[in-house]
Amino acid sequence: MLTSSFKTHIVTDLFVLISDEDREGFRSVTNDAQAVIAYIHHNIADLRVRRVYYQDSMGNIDELKHRGGVSAGFAPCSDSKRQYLQSLIEPNSES
Repeated sequence: MLTSSFKTHIVTDLFVLISDEDREGFRSVTNDAQAVIAYIHHNIADLRVRRVYYQDSMGNIDELKHRGGVSAGFAPCSDSKRQYLQSLIEPNSES
């Protein structure tokens, strides 16, 4: 059961980019990673071939690792990847 709140910014053939909405009364994406991955896999995009990147409530962007839609931990992004992903979030931040 999903107990966090996040915004989906982009879904491509290669990745999904989300950000934690940091809403009161909801768990963070970081603390609800298993449910977030399962939700994305079943409701947003098939994760068999996609990576999932997320921006946490502090503004950091990292990868939510998974194996076919099952959570498998976290991985840091390179600085250049973070900058690229941030550029995809910023134009949409006021929508």
